[in-house]
Amino acid sequence: MSDEFDHSSEPRFTSFIPLTIALGAFIIWFLIQDYELNAQRSNLRRNIAAAQPTVQEAIQVSQRYVALMKDLVKTAQTDDAAKSIVNDAIKAGLIRVQPNATNGEATPAPPAPAPASTGT
Repeated sequence: MSDEFDHSSEPRFTSFIPLTIALGAFIIWFLIQDYELNAQRSNLRRNIAAAQPTVQEAIQVSQRYVALMKDLVKTAQTDDAAKSIVNDAIKAGLIRVQPNATNGEATPAPPAPAPASTGT
């Protein structure tokens, strides 16, 4: 009769094996994620390095375009043909114009006054 209530003879459940499996799975998952992130980082660096010549060329083209447009605007002050080209470029959006701005040696226009606040 005492065997019915003796708990030492029953097999005991231990959580060691499930916890070990879960911990191992988490470690493996984090290692895989780390490997994938490192692979993505190296691919990104490789792509950026491969794009550098194209970026440098684009910067040079942009600088030449700006210099050409400045020269065209300067020429448009005295030449009617250049003036029509500048007007067409402004209408097409190739040249952006800032009102009351100067691109020459003159003193730029002062900034517009700030609107008065109502102070509520």
